[in-house]
Amino acid sequence: MLLLLCTTARAQEGEGTRRWSLGLPIGIPEGLGAELQYISSPRFSLHVFYHRPTVLQVKTLIKSRKLVDRDGFIIRSPDIDLPFDVELGPHHGAGLSFRPFASSFYLMLAWESRIVTIESLVQSHLEIIDPQDRMMTNTLFQAEAATRTQQGLLRPTFGYRWDIGETDYFFSLSSGWSFPIQAHSSVRTVVRIRNPEASSPADVDARNLEEAEAQQGQVIQQKLVEALKKFEDLSLPVFGFSVGKFL
Repeated sequence: MLLLLCTTARAQEGEGTRRWSLGLPIGIPEGLGAELQYISSPRFSLHVFYHRPTVLQVKTLIKSRKLVDRDGFIIRSPDIDLPFDVELGPHHGAGLSFRPFASSFYLMLAWESRIVTIESLVQSHLEIIDPQDRMMTNTLFQAEAATRTQQGLLRPTFGYRWDIGETDYFFSLSSGWSFPIQAHSSVRTVVRIRNPEASSPADVDARNLEEAEAQQGQVIQQKLVEALKKFEDLSLPVFGFSVGKFL
C-alpha cells in the first residue's frame, strides 16, 4: 500500500489553501487505490484510503490418499492440484504521517482492514483398488470450497515525496511492513459424488461412496484451514508509488 507525504515546500511556507491532497497509489500487495489526506501542519497529516480488490490465481497440491479401506476394497483419490481464485481486498483504513525534518521524508503509521475471499472448484476421478484389480473410474468427486477472512493490520511505512516542478502535482515512493493484529476466517466445503453409475455397484456401493465423499471433504477443509492459519499470521513487506494533486 502506498501512503503519501502530505505536505509541500509551499505548504511549509504557509499557503493555507494547500490543506487537502488526493492521490492514486499503486502498491504491492494492494494494487490500485485512492487516498484523501488532510494536512494539519507542516509536520503532521491525516489520511484515509481505499484499495480495490486484487484477484490472484494459485494452486495447492493435495496428495493422493486412501479414502475407504474395507475388507480389502480401497477407494483412493488421485493427486489433485486444487485451484484457488483469491480476491485480496477490498482494503480500507486510516493513518497518521509525521515529517521529522519538515521535508520530503516521512514516517507513517496506519491501521488497515482487509477482506480476503477464496473460492475453488475441482473435479477428480476415484481410483478403485480391490484384490483383483486397480482402475481409475469415471465416477467423480466435485469439490467446492469457499473461505472469507477479515483482517486487521498495523502498517508502519516510510517514504519520500517530490513535487513535480511548479505544478500542484507530486510523486512519491514508500516502503514498509504489514503486521496482522487480528483475523477471523470462515471455511465452507462441499464434496459431491458425480456419475456414480459409472462404477460397478458391486464394487462401489452407496456406503463406500458416502464414506469416500465425507473423507475427501475433510481433507480439503483441513488443507484450507492450514493455509488460512499461515496467511492470518503472515507479516509481509509492502511497496508502492503514487501520483497525486493538491486541491
